[in-house]
Amino acid sequence: MDWDDPGTYYVTVHYTDKLSGKEVTGVIGIKVVGQGVIKADDGNTWKGEPLDPAEVVTTLKDSHGDDVLASDVENVRWSNNVDWNTPGTYSDVELSYTDKYGVTITTTITVTVNDDQDIQVKDGVNTWEGKPLTPQQVVSGLTDTHGEKDSDLSNVTWDFDDTLWDVPGEHTATLYYTDKYGNTVSKEVTIVV
Repeated sequence: MDWDDPGTYYVTVHYTDKLSGKEVTGVIGIKVVGQGVIKADDGNTWKGEPLDPAEVVTTLKDSHGDDVLASDVENVRWSNNVDWNTPGTYSDVELSYTDKYGVTITTTITVTVNDDQDIQVKDGVNTWEGKPLTPQQVVSGLTDTHGEKDSDLSNVTWDFDDTLWDVPGEHTATLYYTDKYGNTVSKEVTIVV
């Protein structure tokens, strides 16, 4: 038997009785369990898009030292929560896998949730008393969470009191932009009537 090589070994055990001198033997199975291995790269994803563990796992061996089939990598799980909707860098994110022998194998990586979503507004948004604007008239550009330009200004709405179009002065409107991934960002803009 090899104590350093995970697996099941069948060994014969001998016992000799001191009084009679008779020998008794029996076969037993001994299971040498290893630690298993998960190796994974650090992960990057976008806001609102949970990362599939299979995208980061590079090596997966069970507690007997055998390579795990690619189809079984889908059973690797995130053991602690990453808020996939909150951009940032999450360190010590744990991945775990329980093999067919019931042994749980873990590793930790860093996951970065990216968000480049932004609303760009025009400088000096002005209008005349009684001349309302639309949200599309104050927006100069949109960037989705993946950092790509979005030319569909119909994805922009705002929260603005329509009665203020008849009140000269500076007013604040809140713009909202929902990108094609379903993520929403907001920005305040000053409108001078």
